[in-house]
Amino acid sequence: MQLPDTIRQIIEASVTESQAVLVDVVMRGHYRRPVLEVYLDAPGPVTTDMCSEVSRRISGELDGKDLIAEEYRLEVSSPGLDRPLRYLWQYKKHMGRPFRIMMTGAPETEPVTGKLEAVEDDVVVLTDKSGTAVRLAFSGIIEARIVLPW
Repeated sequence: MQLPDTIRQIIEASVTESQAVLVDVVMRGHYRRPVLEVYLDAPGPVTTDMCSEVSRRISGELDGKDLIAEEYRLEVSSPGLDRPLRYLWQYKKHMGRPFRIMMTGAPETEPVTGKLEAVEDDVVVLTDKSGTAVRLAFSGIIEARIVLPW
């Protein structure tokens, strides 16, 4: 489902008020009972209190302005480990974790994998299997995901 700009602006403002950053918004489900998923992150921990506060703000604004005609369900959470990272500052929260990073280049380019060792200016540094430091320009990253142990 397409998310109207007005709704997105309300969500962004509500997230920003909580000193967080909007990572993604997804509206899914049946048009009669859509689910509005809001993913937020922050330089520090994303707490359940922060998510609850953002949820109350968004609900108050959306319900008060009657912008979603259908009965909807709102879910506000951190992006979780399985969602791609979008901002350079997010990498710093995941130092020491294994990553799989797709870089710009030909479609057949293999992903770069390794343990996140450092974030320096606009460069992400991974250590590959052989122990070699691999420096990746943030501007060349298409997608970066934490490699989950399961």
